[in-house]
Amino acid sequence: MRARVLRRVWFVRVLEARFHPDSKSRQHAVVVGRVLCEGRTARIEPVSFPPEMVKPFEPIKLLDELEFVVGSAVGDTFHALVALRGGSWSFVEVPGVGRST
Repeated sequence: MRARVLRRVWFVRVLEARFHPDSKSRQHAVVVGRVLCEGRTARIEPVSFPPEMVKPFEPIKLLDELEFVVGSAVGDTFHALVALRGGSWSFVEVPGVGRST
């Protein structure tokens, strides 16, 4: 009898993390990172941006807040973040960037 080895392939979906400095109008958004979602886990990749784009906020504090928001996602991280409404953050899928692991 031959044993089969099954390899589990995960598809990583990528979200663009957008911060809205003026959260009331939500017209101006700054991309501060990418969130790589794999089921219930996620990894944040910071993106460089000019600090003046998020004034009066401090860029390093925004990354801390992003980590908190992503870490607070319940269940499937991708769907929880995409469904997030209100506040200073929005998450948009980056099409064609996902990859299998």
